[in-house]
Amino acid sequence: MSQADANPFMAPGEESKPPLQPRPSSWKRVVGWAIGIFVIGGILTGMLLPAVRRSPEAARRSVCQNNLKQIALAMLNYELQHGNLPPAYTVDENGAPLHSWRVLVLPFMDGQRLYDSIDLTKPWNDPVNEHARKLDMNIYRCRSTKIPEGYTTYVANAWVGGAFVPGEGKAYKDFTDGASNTVLAFEVNEEMAVEWMSPVDGDYETFLKVLKLNRSPHPGLINAVFADAHTRSLPLHDSSNSEDGTYLPLFTIDAGDETE
Repeated sequence: MSQADANPFMAPGEESKPPLQPRPSSWKRVVGWAIGIFVIGGILTGMLLPAVRRSPEAARRSVCQNNLKQIALAMLNYELQHGNLPPAYTVDENGAPLHSWRVLVLPFMDGQRLYDSIDLTKPWNDPVNEHARKLDMNIYRCRSTKIPEGYTTYVANAWVGGAFVPGEGKAYKDFTDGASNTVLAFEVNEEMAVEWMSPVDGDYETFLKVLKLNRSPHPGLINAVFADAHTRSLPLHDSSNSEDGTYLPLFTIDAGDETE
């Protein structure tokens, strides 16, 4: 080897070696790894996509539960100020319905201005209250529903012996079955939605109807809020609950039927 051919980066006396050539088997391994990574990535993507699709509904369900919680807290703050929960609805001197509890708790949900604009001496559907009746109230709207503006799927527990009765409110101390065992309000399906100001609510039979129809704003469950302001998602799929009275104790306040 001539001096001109000598590699300037070699030590004196060191022999030049031919460059290493990749072995065919090495390339096969690289290609195999690439294919493996691609396949694994596809599997992981397939596993994650359902979760991504479910996440919007999970978010809407969370908002719905928070709405119910805020409603319950407003009811309890009403009780602290007045000594009793709001009535299911107010009545005039002849006992005719006037306004829902949903109107009465507005001041406890940053709705004082709207509350002051409503004529409580006139019925909820009187023309003087039209401005409020048609409002789309976010606090009373489940985002999983497509109900008209001014409607709600949240109804109070107006079952016989339940949390709400017309014309008068019940005191928190009367909930001897336990606050955590008594439903204050729950959601119904879109077909059963009511105008938010209307004096219309639900009871155990309403709840059973939703259960038996197996239709709810959220697949497979009904959101409910209890007298201690905690929320629960009650399953729709267990049809036995519609027959054996499993949920009935949740709709009474003082029947001595506390649940675990």
